[in-house]
Amino acid sequence: MRLKENKSRSCGPTAPICGNFTKAPISLIEDTRLRDKDVRVWCYIANYAAIWKDFAANRIAEAIGCKSTSVENAIKRLIDTGWLAREKRPHSSKYDYQILLHESVMTDRNAPRERAAKKRLAELARACGMSLEMAKETAAKYGIESLEKAAKARQEYLAAESDDF
Repeated sequence: MRLKENKSRSCGPTAPICGNFTKAPISLIEDTRLRDKDVRVWCYIANYAAIWKDFAANRIAEAIGCKSTSVENAIKRLIDTGWLAREKRPHSSKYDYQILLHESVMTDRNAPRERAAKKRLAELARACGMSLEMAKETAAKYGIESLEKAAKARQEYLAAESDDF
C-alpha cells in the first residue's frame, strides 16, 4: 500500500503532521463508527505519510502491537467512514491511500452536535424571553453558562411573581 501525495497538508489546525507528533481531528476521535485501533492506525499512517510512501499492514501491526488482519480491518473501516481514500494503482494489484481531512467528513460528523447546540440555544432564548439572535450574541460574548443562569433566574422570578398573586 502506498500513500498518495496530499498537497493540502500543512502545519495548520487540520494538518495530520506537524513536528514529531500526529495531530488528529477531534471528530476522528469521537467518531463512534470507528474502533480505538482504527484511530491508532489512522494516526500511525498520518505520522509517517511524509516519510514513507509504501506501507504494509504487517509493518503497521508490528508497530502498534496487533495482528495485520486487525490493521486491514481498521483500514477498511477508515475507508468506509471516509477517513481514508483508496485508489487502485494502474496495471497493479496494489492500492494507493490518501488521508482525508476534508470538510464533509468533519461537518457530517459534527452535525448532530451542532443541531443539539442550536436546539439548546433556542430553548434558552425562550426561557430568557429574548430573541434567538440576542441569545446567540449573548452566548458568543459571555458564554452559554450566562444564558443558563439568566434562564434559571427568570424562571425563579416568574415563579415568585405567580406566587404573589
